Order: sequence, then C-alpha cells, then structure tokens
Amino acid sequence: MKTGIIGFFDVLGYRSFVHNSTPECSEKIVDFMANLKENAKDFMMKFFSPDKIDKSKEEFVDLVNILVFSDTILLYVEFDDDNDKQISIKYNLMHMFVLYLWKSLFEFGLPLRGVIHKGGFMVKNQCFAGKAIVEAYDLAQDLDLAVAAYSTEALNDFIKSVKQSNNTYTWNLLVSHIFPYLAPRKREQQEKIFVLNPYAIIIPEVSDEDELNRDVRQYIINSFLMHNKVISVSAQSKVNNTEDYFRTGLFHFTHPEESNNILETLKKSI
Repeated sequence: MKTGIIGFFDVLGYRSFVHNSTPECSEKIVDFMANLKENAKDFMMKFFSPDKIDKSKEEFVDLVNILVFSDTILLYVEFDDDNDKQISIKYNLMHMFVLYLWKSLFEFGLPLRGVIHKGGFMVKNQCFAGKAIVEAYDLAQDLDLAVAAYSTEALNDFIKSVKQSNNTYTWNLLVSHIFPYLAPRKREQQEKIFVLNPYAIIIPEVSDEDELNRDVRQYIINSFLMHNKVISVSAQSKVNNTEDYFRTGLFHFTHPEESNNILETLKKSI
C-alpha cells in the first residue's frame, strides 16, 4: 500500500464528445494527452529551485504519475514514508501540475472536475485501487461544476507539512492560488471547500490581458461546446455554476487579502 497525494478528475461533456466528435478530433486529443506531461515540464520547472529538492528539477517533475482511462485522469505522487522531508514540496508539485492540467484542458475544450486528496492506494501497471481513490471519486462526482478542489484531509496535511518545514515559498504560493468556495454539490449538503483559482496562473497560450478582460461566460460556453459537443439541459447547471466559480475566483484574485486571512487562521489551528 502506497501513501501519497491523489488527483482524481473526469472530463465533463465526455459522452457528448464521443458521440459528436470526428476521428481527427479524437486523435488530436489523444496526442494532446499523451504529450501533456512532457509539455508541462518547462512550465513546472519554473517553480522549483534545485537547492530545495534532492533530484534534478526534471526528475522531480517526473514524480507525478499519470493514468488516463476514457474520461478519467488519475494523478499520484508517492510519499517515501511518514518521515518524508519533502512532503510540502511534493504537495506543491501536485498543486502546480493540477493547475496546469486543469487550465490547459479547459483552454483546449475539455473542462475538468476533480479533487486533490491524500491517503493510501495501490497502483500496479495500469491497475489502481484503494480507499483514498474511492473517496476522491465520490467527492469529485458530487461537484456540479468544472473545478479543481482540495479535500479537507489533503489541504490540512498540506498546511501541516508547510508549517513543519517552514516553507515560506510554498505557503505564499498556496495562499495566492486557492480560496474558500461554497461549491454546488449534487448530493451532499453544501459546505465551503478550498478550490484552485482559475486565475492563479497564466498558461503560455494565453496573455494576461486576454485572461482578465475576456467575456467569462462565452469563454466557459466555448470550452463546453468545443469539439462538436452539445450542452444538454441537465448540463446547463454545470455551465452556470462554473461561471459563478470563475467570477468568484476573479474576486479573490483581485482581493487576495480575503482568502489570505482565512488561510492564516486555518494554519494556526492545525
């Protein structure tokens, strides 16, 4: 049994994509996913300095493992043991990779929904199992929008590891990248969870000016419609909820003190 960080995501609108896209479009997306990790390396390696990790930066990014099956993407980073001295940096690695993955695929027309979780799991070849994977799946499926969120267990463990390592750099990244949000749920009672801010990073394909000044709703509708997809009546709520998420993210991006104060209070309680 491994212990570590899990990222569990599914593509919203995948059924519509399968029924309506062309073979050429499907091939393009498969190529995109196959090369995603390699394309992410240049971006990811900007955020890690060699003096803080015991591997080369490229080897460190390779600690993120990816399994893709149909509309499901499973990411995981293993801890060496309970005394792993690089847990906060590994959380930062997963955090930045998920930001890049979520933002890149949304731009590509594949909106993702999922969570970052922590716990025990087993992976062998292309097979995976474990309680933590089921917990991550359950939370992800309950979210009624395109979003990347932290489970309470993962966020508390991330903050605890940052406190123990006194990693100021990682803490400053975290507080500028997430915010508390009353995320729409399908089954469970609504409660505030911490979500990644869609404005936290600007991917190379998009300029800062385009990011902050575009028509938010049209941008979201474009992502849900690209590749010949159709927005069904039942999916309208996901589009509307995703728009509210983006607009709330923009507020926190321009008013960082709001979420900073909440996170500082949470940090003191852990």
